[in-house]
Amino acid sequence: MDRTLKACRTLRATTASVIRSGIHPAVLNPIVCAKIIRQVCYPKALYGCEIWGKLSKTETLMLERTHHYVCKFIQGLPRRTRTDMCLSLIGWLNLDSFINERKLLFFGRICNLPQRAISFRILVRKLFELKYFNQEYTNCASDFSKDCVDILYKYHLSDYLTKFMDSGNFPSQRIWKRIVHRSIFEYELNEWQQRINIDSDFNIFKKIHKVFQPHPAWTVALDFPYLRKQANYIVSLCCLVHNTNSDSILCDKCGKLFTDPCIHAISSCDYLSDIRDEFWCELLCLNPITFSAFLGSLNDEDFCYILLSCETEFELDCEQKKRFQFLCVKYVYRFCKTFSHS
Repeated sequence: MDRTLKACRTLRATTASVIRSGIHPAVLNPIVCAKIIRQVCYPKALYGCEIWGKLSKTETLMLERTHHYVCKFIQGLPRRTRTDMCLSLIGWLNLDSFINERKLLFFGRICNLPQRAISFRILVRKLFELKYFNQEYTNCASDFSKDCVDILYKYHLSDYLTKFMDSGNFPSQRIWKRIVHRSIFEYELNEWQQRINIDSDFNIFKKIHKVFQPHPAWTVALDFPYLRKQANYIVSLCCLVHNTNSDSILCDKCGKLFTDPCIHAISSCDYLSDIRDEFWCELLCLNPITFSAFLGSLNDEDFCYILLSCETEFELDCEQKKRFQFLCVKYVYRFCKTFSHS
């Protein structure tokens, strides 16, 4: 427990130190900020996590809470934002998967050592003891070999262990790193999809953000730093939990009834018709013209969700897609801010 508590404090302290040095989400793009913190703060806080052994539920909860705090702070999101939202919007997995990846990579390095190496011989002996005398190690939570075996089975990598114990063959470190990264990502992605599919709070979010990678608004802000504030606004909108059973509200600007202010501002409020005309003129300049026709055929909800996601299933080339994402970030912010401040 002391070890985990120290890791949490170190992660918070090093993150705060990095932020004070000028790497602040108000100055840098969250993607850049996240990369620096991930490469500087996490290795220091989790130094030696490869041999920690199996973590208790309390320890895992402590680490995950700190991890979630850092993730939300980087993106400028409220502390009560749903975790599965904020992690997916920056493309981060749970901290438990990060620790498991470190353990599996360390396991792979030992398996690639020469057979005369002490560490290699100890690991092989432990694995065979675990295989043939499993009962003696059932309650040994701190045993590295048992922990690695459990993780290998968790991420469906047990075939590599069986092959290693039968023939002594194991993938090279470079190949093993690719295998581990892909397997962990696929497992965590499947778990994330299951969680958001059974939770009603994600009914709207899963229509907006369908892939586990940084939101395109953050990517737009990389190319256009002056749109960082607008990108943060769009990401914050994506994290809102919508009440689908809310009563209709009378708009004091155009006199129409609406249930979702964002959809109303983007699609139907007459007060914002001038901004909407500018937006469509920009969209019409995007070739092919069938893309504008496709957007025009959508209902108000689907059109709003596409703009919030900054993504579309319509085939566009790279430059057209970047231009569309730029327009989404620019005009969604104008629509909502003008509607709320007027």
